[in-house]
Parts: sequence; structure tokens; C-alpha cells
Amino acid sequence: MGVSSDFSAGSCDLQFAWLRPYRDEVKDPDSEVQDLDACYGRVNFKPAPQAGVGLFGVYFKGDSDRSDPATYATITSQNYQLKKFNNNYELDLFTLGCDGQANVGSFFCNWDFMYQTGSIDNANFKESYNGWDYLVVIL
Repeated sequence: MGVSSDFSAGSCDLQFAWLRPYRDEVKDPDSEVQDLDACYGRVNFKPAPQAGVGLFGVYFKGDSDRSDPATYATITSQNYQLKKFNNNYELDLFTLGCDGQANVGSFFCNWDFMYQTGSIDNANFKESYNGWDYLVVIL
């Protein structure tokens, strides 16, 4: 579910979107409806006829159904993906990026740079190393 808008302003193409990749419809007297929301913005422009640059930003916010550390879900390297987070964790993630392409004759290049920051709360982080399990609890 979501809404997006694409339009042009001068030599720039702009895109804005709000997306909800997950919504928990179950609501009982003690909890509120939980969901994940993402806000996205992007600007594309061509500084030269054979080159293009894009700047983008994404804010991802998620609410958790879990407030007791004994019920926190566990994150491992196998499920450390946003598509598997559902409403198990409290998320505040920001991503800023720049990408582009250039062509000179038969030579071409494509590039991407991204910086991500934020927090994942109400989660247990667990991983194995050389047969030893270790667990980190973030409160």
C-alpha cells in the first residue's frame, strides 16, 4: 500500500512516495494497530548529455508489538532483512544516497553510494562464531 508522485521541474525529475510494506490488522484492547512506514524522495538530473545523477533519501519507521525483553524477537545474519522485520522490532532507519551513470564513447560506468544510520530497538542480536553462540540484548 502506498502513494507516489512523479513530476519534472526544469531539468530535474522528482519522485516522492509514502509506502506501507506491512500492516498488522489485529487489534485487541491492550494494543494499537502496528505497521511499518517508509517515506522516500528522489531527484534525478543530467549534468551533461552523457551523464546522469540521482540523489535520494528514505526514512523507515516501524512499531513493535513487543515491550517486554523476554518476548523480544531475535535477529541473526539470516533474518537481518527489512522484509522479514514485520512488526517484531522498533525501527528508525535513515538512508541517504547518490547514484549515477556516465558514457564516453564505448566506455560506461554506473555507481552507487549509500549511507545508512538509525536504530533497531526491542531486539535480541544473536550469532555464532567458531561454534560459540553469543547474544547481545539491546534495551
